[in-house]
Amino acid sequence: SSFDGDCYFKSTDGHTNHYDFSLTRLNAHVALACAQKGGAVIVDSTKSVVKKFPDALSKTIPIWCCVLNRALGKLKLRTSGKCETSGTGGDRESVGVGVWDSDLHLPAWIPDHEKALIEPLLDGWAEKLLSVQPSLLRRLEKELEKPLRPLWVSDRSVIWSDALPQFREYSFTPLYLLSASKTDKHPAIRCEKFNLHSWTYIHGAADDHEHWARGLTPQLFWSNHGVLLDTDPEEIEEVIEELVKAHSGSSSRAKPLNQKISSAGQKSIAWVGRLGLGLGSIDCLGNPGLLSQVDTVLDCSSVESNEEEDDAGQTRSRGLVYRRYKVESFKYNRVSLLNVLQDAILFLREELAKKRKVLVVCDDGQDTSPSLVSAFALHAFPRNKGQIDLDTTSADMGDFEEESGLRYSKEDVRNAVSNVKQ
Repeated sequence: SSFDGDCYFKSTDGHTNHYDFSLTRLNAHVALACAQKGGAVIVDSTKSVVKKFPDALSKTIPIWCCVLNRALGKLKLRTSGKCETSGTGGDRESVGVGVWDSDLHLPAWIPDHEKALIEPLLDGWAEKLLSVQPSLLRRLEKELEKPLRPLWVSDRSVIWSDALPQFREYSFTPLYLLSASKTDKHPAIRCEKFNLHSWTYIHGAADDHEHWARGLTPQLFWSNHGVLLDTDPEEIEEVIEELVKAHSGSSSRAKPLNQKISSAGQKSIAWVGRLGLGLGSIDCLGNPGLLSQVDTVLDCSSVESNEEEDDAGQTRSRGLVYRRYKVESFKYNRVSLLNVLQDAILFLREELAKKRKVLVVCDDGQDTSPSLVSAFALHAFPRNKGQIDLDTTSADMGDFEEESGLRYSKEDVRNAVSNVKQ
């Protein structure tokens, strides 16, 4: 009933002949957590009746581990010249810090021919990661002492605990991939009122959460799971509505499920380089401690009008500059952000040029605000194609008139998003 965070590794990135390494779903916080704690456990499940593990655990995460390891191995080799990498495509030099494992480690049930299809792609992804995320890799180079390696665990795994070494004794940083799925049939539910409302795990039940979650987040569920599981099915929607309203101070219909795919947003401000530009959710506006860190608020949430007035009042009463652009989710209005994009970018430029710290908020800190800041990065730093590192400041912004006519490719946009959503 306790976890430290959540992440998003897409199963389709591990589908046969559709392999990919996503720079916009980089899950940098997972790698940093592994570096700081010496390892991590990722829990997932699958709706498949023939697979024990979802493709995200079987292939996507192993690919992710391998690409990070190879990128770090290449960085170590370039900076010190004292790293031997063990990957098939890795560079080999004299041993200095020891062998840095950059092999692709897949579970035993993945056939060799799939591994052969994936391996030629790995070095290209590693080089791309090096070019797009140099500051992140430099940080990992200092903090990650051993390469990442996935290990698979399920309800049928046989583990002799007394035969296992302490995790710090491994020659690698373990990333345990735990499948919560069971191949057994669901137990019969005798109570009549639960015939149509079972709390037993159902394969694939988490799909399309925006249609059924009613604003319930993983954190909110685990904080109140005792109450929720004891509630009569006929009353559950009302209880969820009250919990979400009490937690966020608004109707659950205005608050979609927050599925964390990066470190942006969440419970604090995620700062972008040294720009003085931060990302957060609408909940930040109710936190005096967070508001004390900024001079300006750009509100791009889709909250109702009475909530908008409250947020504006709270920020203005603290002497902050407050600008509001109501932006709806792209699922409901695909041009809502586009309609305000130019004005919002100009506002950010003006505020940052005045050396003000700006907080950009949206409903969950995961959608509109990172998209807007990514567009701003492309606009303000065109010579770097929107790339922002730990040393980037507002003084590095390009001239508005000179750069306004530039065009960008999809690759440029992906890279900008990756830099913002570390």
